[in-house]
Amino acid sequence: MCYTSSNAIQWYIRESFVFELVNKVLRSKDIDKLITLRLLIRDIYYQLRKEQKHLTDINATVYRGQVMSLKELKNLRDNIGNLISMNSFLSTSKARDVAQMFAESSTHPNDNSRTFAEISHLGSYGDEEEILFMLGSVFKLQDMDYDEDDKLWIVKLVLCGENDNELKDVLISMKNDIIERPSLTSVGLVLKKMGDIDRAAKCFQQHMDS
Repeated sequence: MCYTSSNAIQWYIRESFVFELVNKVLRSKDIDKLITLRLLIRDIYYQLRKEQKHLTDINATVYRGQVMSLKELKNLRDNIGNLISMNSFLSTSKARDVAQMFAESSTHPNDNSRTFAEISHLGSYGDEEEILFMLGSVFKLQDMDYDEDDKLWIVKLVLCGENDNELKDVLISMKNDIIERPSLTSVGLVLKKMGDIDRAAKCFQQHMDS
């Protein structure tokens, strides 16, 4: 399958090396490597926005199973009521039996900052009812409970968007600087805002040399 901007999600979920590479780079926060992936991330974002228009159940409960350490669980418990941002694409399912831990997301169809879509028809496992959330999605950590029957922790998250006042400026800036204009200059501006002057200068220099 030849890569085009319209099949970025298929490449991300079907080609294991792409999936592993993207998530490894995102979790490592390696800015230099993120720069090389910025166009792929942009293409996934726009394809998610396109697929999102076909969602019939905009207010949905989705689930994700994940093994976590005791330290990670304690960190979650200590931050109930706070906001958490996903540093990678978040894959979830509408089917609870596919996952062990779930995230409950209440959304509003007119809030375009909340980018997610059902992508089951784009992958090889349509029965998983997969919902993919854009990297950088911000959730409010609402509650945590231990399920004695299933012997697992249930973490409840609520998806946030631009209409949440405390996040509005951050999310708008993120979308404008990285997604809408995925140039080396825009990445450099974001790095400058973060105080990473050396890497910001490197982005500006690469832009001048290109």
